[in-house]
Amino acid sequence: MGECCAIPLHPGAATTAPPVLPPASGLPALVEFISETSEICRATAPVLEAVMSDYQGQLEVVFIDSDHHPGETQKWHPRLVPTQLLLSAEGTELWRHEGYIPLPELQQVIKEHLDIEPPPADPQTP
Repeated sequence: MGECCAIPLHPGAATTAPPVLPPASGLPALVEFISETSEICRATAPVLEAVMSDYQGQLEVVFIDSDHHPGETQKWHPRLVPTQLLLSAEGTELWRHEGYIPLPELQQVIKEHLDIEPPPADPQTP
């Protein structure tokens, strides 16, 4: 299904069991359906890694490799990879996007749907 990145794209994306959605943490989740051979997934990886770091404890980031977990992929019906879903803590789909998404746009989506502010800018960053 689609094209993506070199192994490993995201740690744990190709484990034997698919991730549980919604996550057991009780947090809302940003889910990305990926494929190990997609260039676009490679480009999106740093954006999702930034979200994982910046929203730690407020938002769970989950990667599902569509090649290794076709059953979980079929449940959510992504048309291509990468596809990002924003899920409530209860597992309700709040938002969906296909393809690359820049970090500021994704932060705005998180703010609009979950009322979670993006982290403050680092004043020491030029």
